[in-house]
Amino acid sequence: MIAYATLPVHSDLHIAVGASVSVFVTALLTWMVAATFLGVPLGSSTGAPPAPGGSGPTSATQNVFLTIQINPGNGWPQYVPANFSVAAHVPVRLTIFDYDNGTSAVSDEFATVRGTVGGMETLNGTETVSHVDPATVAHTFTIFERGAVMLNAPVPVAAGSGVAPSEVSFVVEFNSTGTFTWNCMAPCGPGPMSTPGFMTGSISVE
Repeated sequence: MIAYATLPVHSDLHIAVGASVSVFVTALLTWMVAATFLGVPLGSSTGAPPAPGGSGPTSATQNVFLTIQINPGNGWPQYVPANFSVAAHVPVRLTIFDYDNGTSAVSDEFATVRGTVGGMETLNGTETVSHVDPATVAHTFTIFERGAVMLNAPVPVAAGSGVAPSEVSFVVEFNSTGTFTWNCMAPCGPGPMSTPGFMTGSISVE
C-alpha cells in the first residue's frame, strides 16, 4: 500500500498529489516489467561502453594478407591481391607470404625497413628485424611519396622449392586518405614490375 503525505492544504490537492504519484509508480513498474522481459539490465545501456578516458571504443588493428605467387599463365611473380583498401588512422598489419624462391638482390636502401611502426618487420613470425641481407631479398613492398621512400618492407626469398613460403609482417598507419601506389623495387623483370596487378598496385586509404 502506498502512503501519501498529508499536506496542510485543501483536500482536492491531496487527491491531485496522490493521483500523480500513482501514475508515476504505475509507469515505473511498467518500465521495469518491460525491461526484464527484453533482457535489458536495469541501469545499463544497450550501447558499447566508452573506452577508458571517455573517448569511445578504440580502433582495432586491421589485418591485410598478401601472397606473392607465380602466375601460371605467364610465369611472372604476382602480388595477390595487388589492390586493396584500408582505413586511415588505424594500425594496419600487413602480412606477406612469398612463394617465389628466386632472389632479386637489391641495394642496401631497399633491404632496410622504413616507414613501419617502430621501423621493424617480423620474419617468419619469430624474428624482428630492421634490415635484411640484400642477397636474400626476392621482392619488396615499397611506397614513394614526393620522390622519397615512405614505406619499404623487404621480402626474403622462399626456402627450397617454394612450397613453404617466407613470411613478412609489419604494422603501418596511414594518417591521410587517398590512393597510394606501391611497387616492388627488386629487379624481378620489366614485365611484372611495370604491369599493374603484378609487382605494382594500389592501396585505397579511406
